[in-house]
Amino acid sequence: SKIPTLIIHGGGDYFVPPSMSREIADANKNIEYVVFPGAEHGISAIIHTEKYNQLVNSFIKKCF
Repeated sequence: SKIPTLIIHGGGDYFVPPSMSREIADANKNIEYVVFPGAEHGISAIIHTEKYNQLVNSFIKKCF
């Protein structure tokens, strides 16, 4: 895909291991992959709110 994609993964995710999204990111140079240390499945934005919001806003500005 040529569409810019952002994958955010929690480093403490045991439901979907970070290695799975890393494999997807490695397959495409248009994917930006970020791991939030200690965050379990689906709670990166809760644990690292400020950093998460900065990342998403930066990605949106870069794409548009």
